[in-house]
Amino acid sequence: PQVDPREAINKLQAQNDAINKRINVLENRVKDARTTAVAKRKAKDERGALNALRQMKMYEQELKKLDGQSAVLQQQQMMIESTHFDVGVVSGMKDASKNIE
Repeated sequence: PQVDPREAINKLQAQNDAINKRINVLENRVKDARTTAVAKRKAKDERGALNALRQMKMYEQELKKLDGQSAVLQQQQMMIESTHFDVGVVSGMKDASKNIE
C-alpha cells in the first residue's frame, strides 16, 4: 500500500512535537531536582541530596535519549521530503522528454 508522503511527514512532525514537549517537562524536572539537591545539602540531609542527584541524573539520561530520537525523526522527515521532491523532478523531466519527441 502506498503512503502519502505528506501524511508521513505530518506524523513525524507530530511525534517530534510530542518529544519536544516531553523534553521541556524533563528539563524543568532536572532544574527542580538540582534545586532540591542543593537545598537538602544545605540542610545537612545527605541521603535526600543524593536521591535528588540520582533523580536528576535519571532525567538527564532520558533527555539524552529523547534528543537522539528527535534527531532521527528530523532526519527521516528530511529524507522523505527530499525523496518526494526528487520524484517530482524526475516526473517533470519525463513529461518534458515526451513533449520533445
